Amino acid sequence: MTVRIYSASDVGRIIKDRRISAGLTQAEVAEMAGINRSYLSELEAGATSAQVERLVSLLKLLGLRLVAVEADW
Repeated sequence: MTVRIYSASDVGRIIKDRRISAGLTQAEVAEMAGINRSYLSELEAGATSAQVERLVSLLKLLGLRLVAVEADW
């Protein structure tokens, strides 16, 4: 599976889709990632952080985009 990321809000959507397909709750994913569940919830809802926005903008400026590819490990 390959998913192209065109905007910062795509990041949250992809995380949410993958979390749900894995059968995990926000609390479980947040604990595993070492982040607050509330931050994960905001990210999944499309409320992007300044860091994610800047990263996507920088990549666009350089003619690049993020791509999420399913790990084979």
